[in-house]
Amino acid sequence: MDFRDYLDEQRDFRHIGKILQMVIEGLQELHELGFVHRDLKPDNIVVNLRPLHAVVIDFDRATSRS
Repeated sequence: MDFRDYLDEQRDFRHIGKILQMVIEGLQELHELGFVHRDLKPDNIVVNLRPLHAVVIDFDRATSRS
């Protein structure tokens, strides 16, 4: 499910911080590779509940930082 659906349907506040930390780590890695996402929104974050895991998707607007 995407993060928007997670917030609407699950909204387990114990997990929101963990999910956001995974998103931040993913964006840090993307930036280290020299890219910027440019379209970060809840619809572009996919959350798996078991095991808890979140990833950023939709890199159509991503560009090189250089």
